[in-house]
Amino acid sequence: PPIGEVRACDFWIVEEWRRLDRSTPGAISAFYDSDLWVTWQDECGGSWFDVPCMYIQAIPEDAARGKRVLDFGAGSGKAGRGFLGAAASVTFFDVSARLLAGIKSLCARHGHDVKTLQRLEELPADFYDLVVAVDVFEHVPDPRGVLQKIVESMPIGGTLYQEVFFTSCDSIPYHLPAYYQTDEQWRAICLAAGLRPVKIHHNNDGLWERVG
Repeated sequence: PPIGEVRACDFWIVEEWRRLDRSTPGAISAFYDSDLWVTWQDECGGSWFDVPCMYIQAIPEDAARGKRVLDFGAGSGKAGRGFLGAAASVTFFDVSARLLAGIKSLCARHGHDVKTLQRLEELPADFYDLVVAVDVFEHVPDPRGVLQKIVESMPIGGTLYQEVFFTSCDSIPYHLPAYYQTDEQWRAICLAAGLRPVKIHHNNDGLWERVG
């Protein structure tokens, strides 16, 4: 879409977030299920052809080929869609039921039957060979707990590709500043969760392996 349309949508997302009573149970999930957020995701990644080449290039081919892949915090699903055909299976996780329904419909139109999950307790243990979590942890109230659930869903030797941006400002207030982590703090959390860095391209962004 024209860049002006994306910026206009982003402005209203910020305004909606500022009005949100985040003390209400389920308020954050409802925000990510709102018309504004779903529209923004569609504009920025809803096209079938908008696949994330940078993610694919950063992940070794054998990490996904024939493997069970989880796109965690899927949004429009553009990360997971990039592995369809190569992976044995691709599962999409998001708190937004509307975004998950859109992913399922889009994938079905292109001949792919995919699974979607919406609750952390639905994650199977020791299952996913590759988990992709891009710009996720800074959006959740309990990033440490979410990371631990992700690690538990991977077998020993499984791979996590993450990109993390623990920064909050006026233009991105839905990055939760109360849970801000420095790069050193987040690295320590990852190590304590049983991960070891394998190939890092920026701060803590890159490939991690479950070792414990």
